[in-house]
Amino acid sequence: MILLYLGNNDPHRHAFEQLFHTLGQSVRIIEDTQTLATVKELFEQKDAQQKPYPLPHPIMVMKDIDDETFTTIMEAIRSHGLSMQRKAMWTEHNQHWTLARLADEIEEEHRYFDDLNQLYSFFQESNQKKQDDYTAESWKQYTGVLIALYLEVNKEQPSADRLKEMLRQAQQAQDALQKKIK
Repeated sequence: MILLYLGNNDPHRHAFEQLFHTLGQSVRIIEDTQTLATVKELFEQKDAQQKPYPLPHPIMVMKDIDDETFTTIMEAIRSHGLSMQRKAMWTEHNQHWTLARLADEIEEEHRYFDDLNQLYSFFQESNQKKQDDYTAESWKQYTGVLIALYLEVNKEQPSADRLKEMLRQAQQAQDALQKKIK
């Protein structure tokens, strides 16, 4: 079964409903008045209407969906010109969370991976820079910081706060690079 939150008045609601029907998947569309119910209550359809609490993004929560079915669903969504960026599987751990809390966790995860990708972008950009274009001292500082950050991020996954600090350090090192005067 699939829980699907699209927000009120989403123009793609009917397309998603038809898509899941075609795939033979049971789907339950979740409204703003249901987002404070637990994931378990929503899957068991034991939720009660509450004060509307809109979520910032659509979300899809799946239960008892294997990898092959998940891949089929995602390919069908893409092939129909639809998108679903925030998705989760029902777990023993998250079943007692409200849908709103699960959405918050997914948002935090997206922010984390955006930050991680940004840090890796610093590493990639450093490979495009030419040492001869910069002063020896600023290049030494820059490469020292980036190498230390690279080793750290590849040794163990940093916390979200540490990752933010690592991004700040990478930006600061890049900003401190000084071009040689020719």
